[in-house]
Amino acid sequence: MDYRIGKLLNEGSYSKVYNATKNGKEYVVKKMKYKKKCLTYTQVRELEILANVQHDRIIHVYDLYIGKYIYIVMDRIDRELADVMYNILPFDIIKKIAFQLLDAMSYLHLNDIAHRDLKPQNIMIDSNYDIYIIDFTLGKNTNYSPHTPTVVTLNYRPTELLITATESYADPKSVDMWSVGCILVEMLRSDILFHSNTEVRLYKLHQHFFLKRQINPNYWNRKTRPSYHNAEGLGSYIKLVDAMLQRENRITAKDALQSDIFHGFSKCTSHKHEPFPDPQWDRIKNIRQTHLTTVTEWMKEVCDDIKSEKVYTVSTNLLYRYLDSVDDDLTKKLQCLACACMSLASKTCLTDPLTIKNFVHLSKHCFTVNDLIQMEKEVFLRVNFQITINKFKK
Repeated sequence: MDYRIGKLLNEGSYSKVYNATKNGKEYVVKKMKYKKKCLTYTQVRELEILANVQHDRIIHVYDLYIGKYIYIVMDRIDRELADVMYNILPFDIIKKIAFQLLDAMSYLHLNDIAHRDLKPQNIMIDSNYDIYIIDFTLGKNTNYSPHTPTVVTLNYRPTELLITATESYADPKSVDMWSVGCILVEMLRSDILFHSNTEVRLYKLHQHFFLKRQINPNYWNRKTRPSYHNAEGLGSYIKLVDAMLQRENRITAKDALQSDIFHGFSKCTSHKHEPFPDPQWDRIKNIRQTHLTTVTEWMKEVCDDIKSEKVYTVSTNLLYRYLDSVDDDLTKKLQCLACACMSLASKTCLTDPLTIKNFVHLSKHCFTVNDLIQMEKEVFLRVNFQITINKFKK
């Protein structure tokens, strides 16, 4: 790898991001760890998406290297949208950002890709106020199912993904559009629209929002900065946001681009996909966790993760990390394993309380309540969760 690695910029559960230079140009390098030279399926999905998307408003991948770690070389953009959106931006700039975001989402959705974690921290912005969507850790091809509900950062998560909702298999594209609507409102009000630390409180905020919006015709004026009240096109902008923040039948990104507020804007360039620039991509496509051939092996892998990291982090990621990374003969038991860890974390009060029926529903009834209870006990004994036996029995 002929890039000079600099300082650490960011760090997550399974990757680190560094500054890097080559021939005087700055880049960022995402360093991903993988156990036993095998990637998780979420890592493979992220790499597949980054390898295939070609759009001016989506972060560009220059190189890919495989060694002890996976290295992904991307554009260096210094600022997040979150860093600038709390300033009072000119309304024309807000419209530009909104158009670019919708243009990128339209491109992704037309190619059957959902981001599933849109938030201001995952949108980079340069000095010309051009945006770049990053972090496809939760990204997924929408043609595949099931779609797990434990996605999207809480403040940008739609009602149908909350624990009190009855339908867990929401349309991932519609989920993205709710997040876009939240971001567009946030730029107008310089504050998060639905600020909550728990799903229960967030659900209540959503219900209050639906009610107040229905009975108060001036609802949106109270939710935006007064400095924007006389902005030309504000009414069309609010109408567009309102169409995104619906319980159901939300506007699509493609249709949103037809709003008269975007008259005069030109669509960004999307390119026909070309072969990935590094021949090592062929190796990536074949890296799967095929060494895990029994439930016992998967159990050890999962428990090792839980022991080495915070319970909350692992449990809330297990569903999208393992749920559909299985062979057909393992599907039922491995879905049960993932849901058992989530259920245990719920009982520790590290997450909002969820019922066993919720988890059985998540996997489309691939296992029974008794199966889940037995799997909970096995995981509990292996990792020695710090919860009381009485609370566990509940």
